[in-house]
Amino acid sequence: MHQGFHLNFQGYSHMRNMVMAELRNDLAAWRILLAAVRTGSIRETALQADLPAAKVSRIISELERELGFELLDRSTRPMKPTPSCRDLVEGMTPLLAGFDRMWEHFSKKEAMRHVSFAAPIDLCRLYFSALVAKWADAHPGITFDIRPEATADDVRNGLVDVAVINYVPLDATGLVLRRYNSSRTPLLATPEYIRAHGAPSSPEDLAQHTGLLLETVMHPPTQILKKNGAASPILRWKEVFTTHDQMTLRELVLSSLGITVDLYAGHVLPEIRRGRLVPIMPGWRREPWQMSVVTRWEDEARSKALSDFAAYVALEAEATWAPIREETNRVVEEAFRRRLRS
Repeated sequence: MHQGFHLNFQGYSHMRNMVMAELRNDLAAWRILLAAVRTGSIRETALQADLPAAKVSRIISELERELGFELLDRSTRPMKPTPSCRDLVEGMTPLLAGFDRMWEHFSKKEAMRHVSFAAPIDLCRLYFSALVAKWADAHPGITFDIRPEATADDVRNGLVDVAVINYVPLDATGLVLRRYNSSRTPLLATPEYIRAHGAPSSPEDLAQHTGLLLETVMHPPTQILKKNGAASPILRWKEVFTTHDQMTLRELVLSSLGITVDLYAGHVLPEIRRGRLVPIMPGWRREPWQMSVVTRWEDEARSKALSDFAAYVALEAEATWAPIREETNRVVEEAFRRRLRS
């Protein structure tokens, strides 16, 4: 009957010195009673409430005296609530739960002083760590825990407060998504690799090549490419190297080990400009990276500080990455044109 209600005794050490008067008006006394009903034991209730067993027994006895009827049948082991007590508990349980929710809401509304933040490893190293540090400097008293990337479900389940994700979740229930960038990624390889293995012209040709793929908590290895809205068959490779971060993927492709479909071109703009990397298979791309800053709606409702931080991150990221996106698109298109002319 009471399994979904969690008794919270924190902050009720005053019960040790309580004067026995009008206990029925003290929420702590009702918590003691509910715990006794749930455990069926004075001793177990005392342990949970961090009170002497004799004190717990006196509190329940005083409630019985004030109410004018017996609450617990002490002749049985475990103790059983009387019919009148069961009626009281049925009414009191939702009231206490509602009080706890109200107290939690108002006590946390401006009290968030520690924020956990997650982003893809490469973006954390290159950008977001400095952005978070800048915010922290301007808002003393708020500390941050920067973690490896997390999913939208991790945010929804309360495992992280704020996350940068690179996809649009199928279910955004309970989440606040602030989108800040969308970018497409071409297939890339070095001229050395192409001279040694040839250049594929279609997704089917990739079966003769080595694929350099990304696999993270947010991103399974790419299996399909698209061109003008049409999807390719599931990709087949002669060999596959899989890594878990963009910077390692960058090193693999620059080492002429294969073709990458997942490397964000913004990470290798100088190499594309110089011809150290070349885009191949014009028009074929993986699904765009859809970048968002994600929080829980209920967390933002409780904490203006968290809401302000998430909005700041998204606005700063959008302002930073919009010109990078435009420059990346321009450089990649120029590289395609150079390759067509050669």
